Amino acid sequence: MINSGSKECFPYLQKSSHAHILNLSPPLNMVSHWFKDHVAYTMAKYGMSMCVLGMAEEFKTYNIGVNALWPRTAIYTAAIEMLMGNKSAKYSRKPEITADAAYAILTEDPKTTTGNFFVDEEVLRRHGVTDFDQYAIDPSNKDNLLPDSFLDANPPASGPTLIHAFKEKVQKISSSNAITDFSDFQAPADGKIPQVFRAVEANLSAETVQKTQAVFQFVVTGNEAGKWFVDLKNGKGSCGPGEAPSSPDATITTDSKNFFDMFSGKLNTPVLGLLTFISDHEENKCDMTFMFEYPQFVKIFNEIDEKYPKYGLYAYSEGRLTEKARNMYFDGIPVLFIPGNAGSYRQVRSLASVALRKAYNSRTPFHFDYFSIDLNDELSGLNGALLSEQLLYVNSSIYRVLELYKSLKNPPKSIILFGHSMGGVIARRLIASLPEDSGLVPVVLTLASPHKRPPLMLDSFSRDFYDGVEKSATLNTTIISISGGYSDFLVPSFLTSLQDRHSLHVLTTHIPRSWLVADHLCILWCKQTILTINRALFDSVDPKTRQISTDPEHRRSVFHHHLVHHSGINSHLRNNYDVRPNIHNHGEWVENLGRQYSIHLVRGVKTAHFYMVRLVNQPQHEALTVVAINLETVDWAYVCGAHIPRGNHRVCEEFTHLTHLSEITPSAKYKRRKLTINMHQLMKNNPEFTHVVLRVLPTNEPVVLNVDVYNVEERKLAVNLPHMLSFKRQILVRDTPEKAVHFELALPQLQHVIQSYQLFVDPVQCSNEMRHATASLIVPWGHQNQHRHFVDSDNKPLHVRLYDSRPRWASNQSALIRLTLDPNCRYKISIRSSIPGMLGQMARFYTPLLVTNVAAVVLMALNSQLRSISKERSCSLFFTAVQEGAKPYYILTGVKLISRFLSAKQFGFLPAPDWSVMSQEGTDFFLLPLLLYVCSVGIVWLLGVVLCGSLVVFETTVHKFALKFLAKTVSFTVSWSDHVVSALHKLPFVVAGALVGLSVTTTGSLALCVGTVFYFMRLTQLSQDYIEGLVWCYVKKIGSKFKRTRPKKEESEPSTSQNEDAKDVDKRDSSNNNNNDSETSIHDAMFFHATLFMLWCLVTVINVPSVLTWAHNFKYSTSLQPDPSFIPGLILSACALPLWQLELPKIERRWYTEIGQLISILAVVSLIYAPISIFRLNYTLTSAFVVVVLHQIAGPNRDLTRSDRQSERPNWFETIKAKLE
Repeated sequence: MINSGSKECFPYLQKSSHAHILNLSPPLNMVSHWFKDHVAYTMAKYGMSMCVLGMAEEFKTYNIGVNALWPRTAIYTAAIEMLMGNKSAKYSRKPEITADAAYAILTEDPKTTTGNFFVDEEVLRRHGVTDFDQYAIDPSNKDNLLPDSFLDANPPASGPTLIHAFKEKVQKISSSNAITDFSDFQAPADGKIPQVFRAVEANLSAETVQKTQAVFQFVVTGNEAGKWFVDLKNGKGSCGPGEAPSSPDATITTDSKNFFDMFSGKLNTPVLGLLTFISDHEENKCDMTFMFEYPQFVKIFNEIDEKYPKYGLYAYSEGRLTEKARNMYFDGIPVLFIPGNAGSYRQVRSLASVALRKAYNSRTPFHFDYFSIDLNDELSGLNGALLSEQLLYVNSSIYRVLELYKSLKNPPKSIILFGHSMGGVIARRLIASLPEDSGLVPVVLTLASPHKRPPLMLDSFSRDFYDGVEKSATLNTTIISISGGYSDFLVPSFLTSLQDRHSLHVLTTHIPRSWLVADHLCILWCKQTILTINRALFDSVDPKTRQISTDPEHRRSVFHHHLVHHSGINSHLRNNYDVRPNIHNHGEWVENLGRQYSIHLVRGVKTAHFYMVRLVNQPQHEALTVVAINLETVDWAYVCGAHIPRGNHRVCEEFTHLTHLSEITPSAKYKRRKLTINMHQLMKNNPEFTHVVLRVLPTNEPVVLNVDVYNVEERKLAVNLPHMLSFKRQILVRDTPEKAVHFELALPQLQHVIQSYQLFVDPVQCSNEMRHATASLIVPWGHQNQHRHFVDSDNKPLHVRLYDSRPRWASNQSALIRLTLDPNCRYKISIRSSIPGMLGQMARFYTPLLVTNVAAVVLMALNSQLRSISKERSCSLFFTAVQEGAKPYYILTGVKLISRFLSAKQFGFLPAPDWSVMSQEGTDFFLLPLLLYVCSVGIVWLLGVVLCGSLVVFETTVHKFALKFLAKTVSFTVSWSDHVVSALHKLPFVVAGALVGLSVTTTGSLALCVGTVFYFMRLTQLSQDYIEGLVWCYVKKIGSKFKRTRPKKEESEPSTSQNEDAKDVDKRDSSNNNNNDSETSIHDAMFFHATLFMLWCLVTVINVPSVLTWAHNFKYSTSLQPDPSFIPGLILSACALPLWQLELPKIERRWYTEIGQLISILAVVSLIYAPISIFRLNYTLTSAFVVVVLHQIAGPNRDLTRSDRQSERPNWFETIKAKLE
């Protein structure tokens, strides 16, 4: 970088009279210690330092000073924070010290100051700076700063250097899977966790051991890190610190806080499932892609830019090629990248850089030109109204890109579309609008794109956009959908699948030579996956036209070869394997008559070796599995007839290929190729065949061949899976056959995404300390295989679960686990149910469905309150309403029956219930509605507690925030803002009118957000009135008791006095009754408005993406068009006029029971039509608001009895409010 930068700036430096080049690199300290463990890093740093020496001498004649600067201690930068955590700030200095030192160097004379290696502290000392405490991030720790590397001959005695501290940090992270402080883990002498285990030990009994029969190992991280065990399998049971005395049946790794919360009952089932979901992902082992030259994005003019100024089209280039791009000269194969939700056009860098480098290295006569669209980082995954505009811009950009090639002799007539996240959905919608025979887009590659539906369908625009995507794409387009697996928390893999004839859906865990999970963003730069995609793209090019092949079957077979089943051969030569090869049979021929054996070629071979496996028509010789380790021979497996005698053996003269039937298999180390073939079938189809031949060409590298001949039935076991709530391990195979390589476990009962198990492969006896076994979960109805290696340093279980439930058309297919064992070991294979894994699966697949269920619970609580007003003339407490009204058997039975009824063909004119959609996706099961509803009741209860606490704790905070916001917005002082807020509280219809104006002029979501704040402030006032009313009532009652107590001497007073006292008592009783009525009025208003506020908040949350989009695009337009939140925002703002101005609820109204029943119907409709289509809640919740408000305004009063009329009271709410003010 210093070379290229200096080269570009050199002409300008020559013209300067005070030219400096300052490099950030260390002094050349050649002590061997600084090369240990990080040679590559040291070489890179020292290379920059040597550039300083060379350039200083070279530029001396031009009076250009070239120097290097290096910090004495660690500098707290973003890179250090990312690598070592925010706690590293305590041991670091501010970047200002380096900046001050650089300034001091750059003020020196460049003629005399050149070729030096400066240290920041020494530079500043020479310039008179002696106080370095000001540069410490934590001045109290100024004497314990972390020294930077390369400055001392040996590591400082006081502590580690920066690079060694980082190394130790990485080791701790990899071993404990938790980011900790610089100090080692040390459990407190008597923390919370030892107390838990002492309590467990005190309750151990022989009966508990007999019922449990399991050993648990706890690996605790965090503040009280350590290992603990509970043995409920042997003797009377035991527990304590350290390793379990016998092999554990379950190993639980958790943070110390979560551990204590779990055992103290604070961590409930939904929370445990959510925590499991968040932490339930494999370590990210993706390598990063690197750019070899500086990336450049060249802006391309597009006519449609005038209509959509927020979007843009760019061409990607690097280094010297940038000049060609700036001159608008392109001669490659065009590829257009479409970013997804909140995605940047710069995310194309990894794909484009790797493609460019591959074209250079492979010296192909063609290359790919990558273009990228800037979609303004918009939230297209949450706001479907943006998709139509983005689609129009992408469509225009395609033709604009093709226009750039018009000057070529044979310009390309097609373009490749590459979409990430929602960008892939846009690409698929675009090709769906093309004619069937169109060749405009031959290939569409999508990464983590939700093709079935969006994970959160928050507006009708998203539904309409997906409806426009036809199920069958154009016949000439090959669609490739790649998803990242369980690490992608945003888009579940089952939403990325496609069923089109020319499409291919595959997970990164299945892709050969990758086999890694990738999160939603990592999939864009995961080197293993990006390399595989680029290999497939290059192999899809027709060498004659130097463009993507026009044969869709060829394209699909190429991608299938690279992404699904890679045999190790070149995909272009696939057809050559159908003819007999012409190979020489010169070399050493070896035949081993054993059925299981290994061939170890420690030093390779000097001549070709042919290893023969005889075809025998016996049951024990039915199948053959060969694992070739570190074998670089491409064509290595054949079948032939050994009829030519040579010495003591017979050799083959003609061969038939078997290599294309082999595959590259996952491996923790060394390349492995595996061939599994039915030898009896070979003999049946070709009686002249006598041997399978394995060829090893001359090599100096070690090679191992593991051969296993077996009977298929003996190596395949049908497994009855344990009960999902069982803790006990179920032993499947106590001891695998000696020297066995292949074993299969059929899992016919594994068919639903909620199922989760753990498979254990424990070595029983090994003849070698180094071992390697692999378990692969094979899913026949989808390319979603998962793999787990069992090696000497890692023996964690394989998580057995599905990305997608078994479809109905695959009911006769079974998932299976394919074990590739180490022949030097014999294994015990067992399986057990994983309850945390099951909860994690539920959180992964069903968390979005909780939104609708929470809304239904709140509606049922409102129904209960309305019934309470009808019967008891009083609005019930919110928690009582939830307890009484949200009982699941009220509505869940009706929801299921009505959903089934509406799914009939006779009701095809109605929208399909969401439960039928879930049934088609395979995510529905019998108890799902009940589980979701029960969890939602708990969530609503928790939200109610949070609301109550917020009304007390945040009342002042929200008020101050409103004052400051108003002062900044309207340019008022804070005191004036206080008066305005007070006036608005007394005249809330002004606020409601303003909200209506906001809905019309900006976005309905903004009105909802502002209304939420104001509604909360109204609730705080109601809560204050309610609390103070209660206090006032109790004071009155206590005072009346004291006044009723009379001395005995007053009993003899005249009767006239007694009569007067009786009148006073009647007046006080009447006053108390009035106070009670006042208390009841406040009680009703408080609880009634609290429930409506929660409904308001739910509508606001659903429409938050609209206000985020409005704010993001505010510089382009002050009004959001189209606005998904306009209708709910306008309706709720209009409802706020009477809702906030009138004293509600009006107890004297009739039909409360009927209105409650209507609210219940809306809850049922929500549960039928809105679990997936969450935007439909806007209609049901706003309808509930409209019904309640209209009833309060225009509902008829019921007939009042005489006692009711006597108890009719004035506006006591306003009376108490006046007292409080």
